[in-house]
Amino acid sequence: MKCFQVILFGLVCVCVAGCGVNKVTMPKPDAGSIQDFAERYAQWEEDREGMKHMSFHTSFTNLPGFRAIVDLGSPALPHIRDKLQEEPNDIFLTYAIMEINGWPEKEFESPTYEEIRDKVLRRLK
Repeated sequence: MKCFQVILFGLVCVCVAGCGVNKVTMPKPDAGSIQDFAERYAQWEEDREGMKHMSFHTSFTNLPGFRAIVDLGSPALPHIRDKLQEEPNDIFLTYAIMEINGWPEKEFESPTYEEIRDKVLRRLK
C-alpha cells in the first residue's frame, strides 16, 4: 500500500489511510512465553474467584494477575488471542491487548464487551 502524507504549513505530517501505523507484528510464541502466560493467567483466575457478578472491567484489570499478564508485553499477545478464541467469554483479556499495544479504549467503544472484544481481535490480526 502507498502511504500518503499531508504536510500542513510545513510543520505537521499526518499519515492517512493505508500507512500501516496501527498494524501489530505478532511475535511467535515460544516455550518460555507460553509458560509465563499460563502461570500469570492462572494467578488472574485465582484473583477473580468470587467476582463473577462484577460488571466494570477495571474490577478485573486492576487485579495483580492481570497486571502480570500485561507486564509480559507483546510476547503475551498470541497467547491472549488464542485464549480469547478458546474462551470467548473471557472478554476482559481484550483490555490487556489494548494496553500492551497502547491502543486507547475510546477507539473501541461499543455497547457490549463482546463487540469491543471483536473489534480488538480484528485489529490485532
